[in-house]
Amino acid sequence: NLSIENTPFDPTTLPSNLPITKLNLSSTNLTNNGLTTLNIPSTLQVLNISNNQQTNLTPLSGYNLTINATNQNVNYGTVTPDIDDPTMFILDLSFLRDVDFTTPNIIEISNGGVLVQDQSSLQPVIVWQNITVPTAAYFRFANNSGNFTGRVNVNLGNVGPTV
Repeated sequence: NLSIENTPFDPTTLPSNLPITKLNLSSTNLTNNGLTTLNIPSTLQVLNISNNQQTNLTPLSGYNLTINATNQNVNYGTVTPDIDDPTMFILDLSFLRDVDFTTPNIIEISNGGVLVQDQSSLQPVIVWQNITVPTAAYFRFANNSGNFTGRVNVNLGNVGPTV
């Protein structure tokens, strides 16, 4: 077992030949880019990447791992208004992917946002309407097994950081 919990971590420094079965990288500020460059030992069975900034677990799809990626806290950045309606904001959820390439369930959306999932759009989107001033918003997600959960903070227009 190897635990690097609560310490900023450079994923490229992990040797791929470590004989470990469990790796704890929770609270290490691990980003999507960091996950892509992580050297995963062939002996690894359990990976804990909770309390980080993950929105895309697909780099782990080729491994037979038990993954714990709960409590992600992601600052997406600014969503710009729709070109035809300056009070409408549309967030494409293609950046949010579970290990099996599906979009996790959206379980809460702030500020009256609505999940739209229909044939006209390839990916589900969240739509906020009647937003007339810059607004901090968020949504929460969870996959069916509950091992990939989190909150994504977004700015609808240019606002200060979301708390």
